[in-house]
Amino acid sequence: MGERIVSINGTSSERVTHNECAQLLRQSPQNVVLEVSPGDQEMQYMSQYLVQHSDRQKQPHVSAMVDVVLFRGADGLGFSIVGGKDSPKGDLPIYIKTVSGGAALRSGKLKRGDQIVYVNGTSLEGYTRQDTVNMLKHLEGEIVLSIVPA
Repeated sequence: MGERIVSINGTSSERVTHNECAQLLRQSPQNVVLEVSPGDQEMQYMSQYLVQHSDRQKQPHVSAMVDVVLFRGADGLGFSIVGGKDSPKGDLPIYIKTVSGGAALRSGKLKRGDQIVYVNGTSLEGYTRQDTVNMLKHLEGEIVLSIVPA
């Protein structure tokens, strides 16, 4: 999961739209030859998102979510994020990229690939990565992240 399709039946997929790739696959004979290469981290998150949401739901099912309570200290929240509305890979949810210290490390409940759905009850749907960073930087004290664990 998360690989990049380089070619379909010998035809390069570089600068080819999703619809054009789908058309190439539909027109293929029974045996399809795909050349793939490892994708980058954001591609892997996007693949994970697409697999989890293949039923076309916009928000994860509430029962899949877990609330993680963090207490911001002098060492900050201690995690970085990827994704968002402005992602180079298309509109993606916000994911934990790294857990490096601070409140996240102290809680022991966040890990790379967790999807952040709500922050203190505010949905991140439609938020850019930078919007989310700005919101998180201005929060103090107790912070509740509603996540879908990876």
